[in-house]
Order: sequence, then C-alpha cells, then structure tokens
Amino acid sequence: AWEVWKFLWGQKAEASEIFEVLDSLVEQGKIERVHGYYCLSGRSEIIHTRWQRYLLAEPKYKRALRTARFLRFVPSVLTVAVCNNLAYSNGKAESDIDLFIIVRRGRIWLTRLLVTAVVQLLGLRRHGKKVTDRCCLSFYLTDEHLDISDLALPESDPYLYYWISTLAPIYDREGTFEKFWQANAKLLQHIPNAHPKFVSHRRNVGRIFSHSRAATKFGGWLDASAKRLQQRKMKHRPAHPSADTSVVISDSILKFHEEDRRELFRKQWMERSAQFLPLHGGE
Repeated sequence: AWEVWKFLWGQKAEASEIFEVLDSLVEQGKIERVHGYYCLSGRSEIIHTRWQRYLLAEPKYKRALRTARFLRFVPSVLTVAVCNNLAYSNGKAESDIDLFIIVRRGRIWLTRLLVTAVVQLLGLRRHGKKVTDRCCLSFYLTDEHLDISDLALPESDPYLYYWISTLAPIYDREGTFEKFWQANAKLLQHIPNAHPKFVSHRRNVGRIFSHSRAATKFGGWLDASAKRLQQRKMKHRPAHPSADTSVVISDSILKFHEEDRRELFRKQWMERSAQFLPLHGGE
C-alpha cells in the first residue's frame, strides 16, 4: 500500500487516504489484495513473480556492492546508484546490473576510463554477449549537471520520472545524491508523494577516507587525454543537445542508451491510463 501511495501519479495525498481507497476497491472487486500486496483483478500471479524477482535481486545487489567497493577508491566518483528494474528488485534472472554514476566536474572522461578498467578487471563488465549479472556502465553525470530535465521527452516522460524516483544509491558522498534529487524536483512534481532512497545500512559500501577536492592542471590534462582516447573509439553520433537524447556525449553527460524505449513506454502508459480511467470515477 505504501508503494501505491509513493508512486501515485499527479496527486499529493496522505498515505491513510490511499489505504482507505485501496480497501474500498478491494471490497468492490476491482482490485485484489494478496498477502499484503495489491494488483488488478485476475493478475494475482504477478505477486509470486515479484517474490521470485526479489530473491533473484539479492545476488545481483551483492555484485553491485562488490563493484562499488572498488569504485569508491576512484577520487572523482561521488555516487554509485543501481537503476532500472534491479533498483526496485524487479529484474529477471538473465538481466544485467545497471549503474548510474555521478562524478566530479571536469573528470568525466578520466572517471569513465578508470571505472571501465576496474569493472573489467573484476570480470563484472557487461560487453558482447556477456550480460547476465554483469554491470552496465552506460550513464555518467557530473555534479555540475545534476538537473537532467533537458533529457526528458517533450510534453511528458513518465519513464524518466519513475526512473529517478526508484534510483537506489549504494555509495554516496558529499550529499551528492540528495543534491541530485533536489535538482530534479520539477520532474518529480508528477509523482509528488515520492521520496528518495538514501544509502541504506544493508546495501551500502561505506566510506573509506576523504578524497581531496583539489583540482589540478595535471588532472585536467589526464581528463583531456582520456577524452581523446575514448572519442577515437566512439561512433560518431549527434551530441547533446539534439532531439534524440538516447545517446548524449558531452563533458558533463555520457549516456549510451541506444535502445532507449521511453517513447514506446509513454505511448503504452497513455493507452493503459485511458483504459483504467473509469476505475477512478473518471477523475
């Protein structure tokens, strides 16, 4: 019930109000309650699927935590968060481990190079046909570009809003994740009851020492060198800003989602919302 409240679309409400409505809908036979979970009538089998996927998520999270324990030694890494389906323990057995990484400004290229090398040495990097339980390193952001509203689809982008709201940080310092959440408050207005998942006690790699924040000319030179090296290996794609934000290559964002399906999800979202609108009395 608290998830229904947290992810309620477009309306601020008290949790108690949502609980009352859920109980009423169960009594009317419009939805079902199974072992404390709610679903549309006739779909109770998905509760079992959810339990199974939660169990599948545990070993995947352990791999993510193992990765983050090494990545925290990279001075420019500020936040490592699990994203997409695994973030809310809903990944399939064959799925990978998607990571979202926030880095120090002016160090995105060097950081990507170091992170890729570390995860490759750990034997946990996704590449080629090696997907299951491998880390997908496809989204980097600097702390000077925490507001990602410029990546949103025109008019509405439900997937992006919920993507932000389900991020699960497993390493964070300098309050970076909270700054990211606040920077995207405008996007999160669409789900006004949502609140961030801060680093938990159970899924947390902890801190080791305080990294120096000093910016050096040598560090800048290394980042520029790392940029030249990586750009030679990248296919030429339109850089941000452009109409297509599936792939963004800049000094503040590196996003490589060539199979970005947000347009499809938005279409399905609108169709299903229209289908179940009578459930809410037309309001």
